Amino acid sequence: MRLVYQRRSDPILPNAVVARAEFIAELPNHAREIDPVGLATVLLLGFPLGRRTVLRGVDAVAPDAPDGAVDSYGLKPCSRPPGDAELKDLFLDALRRELPDGPTVLMLSGGRDSRLILLGLRALGRLPAEVITTGDRGDRAVARRLAQRFGLPFHEVEPATFSAAREAERHRRLSYSSLEHQWMFAAAERVRSRGLPITDGIGAGVLPTGSFLKPEVIAMWEGRRYDEIADWAVGHCNGVGLPMFEALRGSGLPIAGVDEVRHEFVGVLRSLEGWPNPLGTLSLLHWTGRGIAASAFGLIGGGRRIVAPFFDRALCEALMAVETREAVRTDWRDTLLRAFDDSGVPLAPSDAPTNRMPIVHRMRSAMRWRSFVGGLSPAMQAMAAATRSAPLSRLTFQRTAISLLAALGVEASVR
Repeated sequence: MRLVYQRRSDPILPNAVVARAEFIAELPNHAREIDPVGLATVLLLGFPLGRRTVLRGVDAVAPDAPDGAVDSYGLKPCSRPPGDAELKDLFLDALRRELPDGPTVLMLSGGRDSRLILLGLRALGRLPAEVITTGDRGDRAVARRLAQRFGLPFHEVEPATFSAAREAERHRRLSYSSLEHQWMFAAAERVRSRGLPITDGIGAGVLPTGSFLKPEVIAMWEGRRYDEIADWAVGHCNGVGLPMFEALRGSGLPIAGVDEVRHEFVGVLRSLEGWPNPLGTLSLLHWTGRGIAASAFGLIGGGRRIVAPFFDRALCEALMAVETREAVRTDWRDTLLRAFDDSGVPLAPSDAPTNRMPIVHRMRSAMRWRSFVGGLSPAMQAMAAATRSAPLSRLTFQRTAISLLAALGVEASVR
């Protein structure tokens, strides 16, 4: 008998993520049995797939989803893609539906999504009470210029130093489903101190630019080479990487093998056959919807505390009707920026230098990390030590995986 946390009346994402975390937290210890495939998927890809969670019998599906179904949050592509004028109305209507009464905080970067939300808020006469930003140096500089352009209070959020207690709380709130976005904890603390809802640009922006919309992956999809796409995902998604994954399995942890994760991935791909933009939809529903979104919705909360217009049902279903190659060729956000953006502030360059954590923060985080690792089992200490030689592209995800396993309690099984 399946344990189901999600209510059909929930919004597309916010309350579903929060409800899952609360559901898992309330489970008695004897019912918290690890799902080896679910855990392997999160570690290897960085996010869960399909109906899997890290716990056996706790399904990420709605109550009326049939056995074998991959829940799409009830989303279905429209029969035709929107025209430019219709797109503008869809976007503004999405903002109107998502915005609560009263002031909001705007999370702003140098990219398209959050800028578009700012411009939409201005068009509706609902400028935010405060702009906050974090991330790399280029993003911060652009965000500051945009805030100055519209006369908005501006606050830069510094990344939080490592804390074992904070990591345990973070993973609990994320229902152990994501290796993404550690910096979001600091932003969430700022937002909670302000006591205001915050905007977030995650959602339909991945339909034209998702991580699977690479020329080589599109060619694999068109050739129905699903096994090759699964191999590509294992090598390119935000997980721990194959060497550390195999080392974790060899330590005696309850983790399934790579082939089982690939099998799950191929099943998700087959569930998207016939969709206009299957690879963009894959990013929307799985990588973003079940991984990255957990950081925002899990840490800040569902309901009306997160303003996420790009997860609006009508907007998503209209944009999901755009065929893959057309979606890539004509980014819907660029169409709207041409209509709304008269700021004169350019987008942040993709090669802008990154903003390193201040030296004091780095030293404090290093000391706290070493203290945390010292309390782990010898096998897990060896895994943590192995992260020192990891490439920078994997280091954060590997350390996050170590803290996730400790928070989940499975590392005790290999003492």
